[in-house]
Amino acid sequence: MKKLYKYLQLQISYIGNFINWLILFITRENLKCYIKKEKNNKELRIIGNGPSLNIKNVISDNPNIEYCMVNNACKTSEFKQLKPSMYIIADPAFIRNIHLDIIREVWEQLFRVDWDMTLFVPFYFYNKTKDLIKGSNLKVRCYHSASFKGWQKLMFAMYNRNLAMPMAGNVLIAAIYVGILNGFSKIRLYGTDHSWTEQLKVNQHNQVCIRQVHYYDNDSVKLIPWNDETGKPFTMQTILYRFSEIFEQYSILEQYARYRNVSIINMCPESFIDAFDKQHD
Repeated sequence: MKKLYKYLQLQISYIGNFINWLILFITRENLKCYIKKEKNNKELRIIGNGPSLNIKNVISDNPNIEYCMVNNACKTSEFKQLKPSMYIIADPAFIRNIHLDIIREVWEQLFRVDWDMTLFVPFYFYNKTKDLIKGSNLKVRCYHSASFKGWQKLMFAMYNRNLAMPMAGNVLIAAIYVGILNGFSKIRLYGTDHSWTEQLKVNQHNQVCIRQVHYYDNDSVKLIPWNDETGKPFTMQTILYRFSEIFEQYSILEQYARYRNVSIINMCPESFIDAFDKQHD
């Protein structure tokens, strides 16, 4: 009886997930896939922004290796050193908060790119992105970001056509997914610490605070209260639940990668991600 109850619960959750996906897809997506899907037998190295990143371990002279960077990395010296062929943005804050200096600087740096690079953004802010980088050398491609988790055959069929993707609670999820769709046979991950729980504290006012450290930060990064997208303070319960969801998406990506015959290797020995095989230089 318990097994039947759990089975019914799972099926109901899948139906709910499908309805949520359908609403998102109808309201902000279309049926076109904008990502090329030819197998290229190349290796993609995705550079996360974790504090453990050592750029010396990333660089290679192999012409069959390409690089992908994310979010604020374009403001670093490593960005110009690697000259990535792919750049991923997933957070709508990069469009909603364009008036902020820290966001505006990202777009200014991307506008100055003088090598062959493709910027991938969610479909629903694709047109705004094209306006922001109009006149630059950048190519812009979009991906449909409506997420779905459910029956595996249906889920993977939707992922293949980019009708859906895993929930992009972290930009690395979007980067791995886009890398798989772009036909790379091997994906290596660098700077993917995901050690947020080590950086969490609760202050005397019961505010959940975090010290978000990236490889390009100095020692002056401060512990500050952590708020959600609406500006409301996170509770520890909410944060840990979101972390759990993010790590679950990596497990889904690992299953999807194996289905597509793609090897994902986590090169960050300190990484909290346990879904992918680990290796380090």
